[in-house]
Amino acid sequence: MRFHEHIIRAAQAGDPEAISREALLQGITEFARHPEHFVDGLETSQMLSGEEVDESTGAISFWRQTVFGSHRFRERVTILPGQGCRTECPAANGRAASAFVMTVEEPNKGDLFVRFCYEEEPRKSAEAEPEMLAELRKRAYEMKDRAVIETILSRFAEASGHRC
Repeated sequence: MRFHEHIIRAAQAGDPEAISREALLQGITEFARHPEHFVDGLETSQMLSGEEVDESTGAISFWRQTVFGSHRFRERVTILPGQGCRTECPAANGRAASAFVMTVEEPNKGDLFVRFCYEEEPRKSAEAEPEMLAELRKRAYEMKDRAVIETILSRFAEASGHRC
């Protein structure tokens, strides 16, 4: 079930210093492999398996563990060539299974957006999350996602010699 979805503009057509689609996808791939470099509070991430390549799609998948304080999450990450990435977290320790998807969209040449989609298994009515807490979680996701895009853009600007 889709819990939350939003979109962030990463580049505007006509801006000579704008990030390219390829560089944006490279930044998303770096985020998928090393989220601790992009997310405050994420202490470490560790690959738990080698990368598997789907011969038909070119998708690259691996298992990793991320650590936030005393919380550990085992996640399956899939890098989707030319599109973005998907992270799935199986149900564990009372948490419902969930997924996080980042997809690059380019409605017009050079106009780049990243769509963020959060999915999770429906909760039983007795476990229902209060609406206020759900809204706070959505805001936190959006803040984290803006920080990820800002980091990708900042690294691109630094590497290419453009201003931030």
